[in-house]
Amino acid sequence: MALLLFSIFLSVAAALYPHSPFVNPEGNIVGVDILHYVEIAEIVDRDVSLAFKVWGGHRPIIFIVIYGFQRLLGSDVSTAVNFLPVILNPLMIATAFFLAHEAFSDGWIASWAAFFTVCGYQVTVGMYSYFLTNMLALSLAFLSLGFLFRFLRRFGKIDLVLSSILGFLLFFTHPWTFYQYLPAIFLTGAISWYRNRDKFPMVTISLLCFVSLTLVGIFKVLNFVGFRFFPVFSFILATSEGISSFWRGNTFIFRYLYGGLLSYVILLSLALIGIYLMDRKNINELYLTGFLALTSIFFLIGTNMIKSRLFYNIPIGIFASLGFNSIIRLNISEDLKKILITFVILTFTVYLFRSLANLV
Repeated sequence: MALLLFSIFLSVAAALYPHSPFVNPEGNIVGVDILHYVEIAEIVDRDVSLAFKVWGGHRPIIFIVIYGFQRLLGSDVSTAVNFLPVILNPLMIATAFFLAHEAFSDGWIASWAAFFTVCGYQVTVGMYSYFLTNMLALSLAFLSLGFLFRFLRRFGKIDLVLSSILGFLLFFTHPWTFYQYLPAIFLTGAISWYRNRDKFPMVTISLLCFVSLTLVGIFKVLNFVGFRFFPVFSFILATSEGISSFWRGNTFIFRYLYGGLLSYVILLSLALIGIYLMDRKNINELYLTGFLALTSIFFLIGTNMIKSRLFYNIPIGIFASLGFNSIIRLNISEDLKKILITFVILTFTVYLFRSLANLV
């Protein structure tokens, strides 16, 4: 619990740090996309119903959140947009904790997942590019999956309802994140059904998950912006760069794009260990494996923009937590464990604030 509270504290500090007069004495703008949000939020401020029309009507939730946050602060639009990460950062960290706890039923793994999320690239890149919509979408995706995993464990109807509602909101928040997370549920259900064809509850649960999340998608596409589910995948294929440019694109993504913040070697190394050690027999870990597999397919053929957003949406903190926990639970001395934990906390905290300082 102490590590979770520390992570939440770091998330709030990360939102305020680039605006500090000691770091940003000239009050420079923080975040690449911030002016776009301010411009659209000012339109919504004059008429909140326009939240369902701006940006093609695909992402109204973020502008409703900005509108509500502005009213709560009693500030202008620019101030509300500038300080919205004060809410979004801790929300993303808390939901990463919730998802990890529901997936692995381990408070230690969940606490480290929260820490690696706040000190990983999802906060630093999110602040760099000001991915407010994507950050909110990840929080909703983590919550939706967390309740779905809880439903699979204890069959509570309210958990499935909450998962469906959150999936519905995710569709209205950031469709691309929805499209990345939803197909893995179908894949997981199909594999589970194949492995457990004689277990009727598993088949029933899988079908309920499919129906609940598919219905919210159909409601969105039929009533608001037309049928866009399959065209998204067509768009990815139509704009794909092919295997020949794979390494050149990766060099750009990990060395130059977002200031190179995606290429945090220690974080990625821990995540790779965690991915390797996952138990694919567990349905929750089977979902995460399927999610990575499908993401990897589109990552292989997508453009640089698609690659970077697919990579950004990976719950990297959870995978890194699995890797780090596998290390500190080895048969090693307690002193060495304390040294490793201290090293990781200090190194990742320094990475977070040094990265944020470079934003201005």
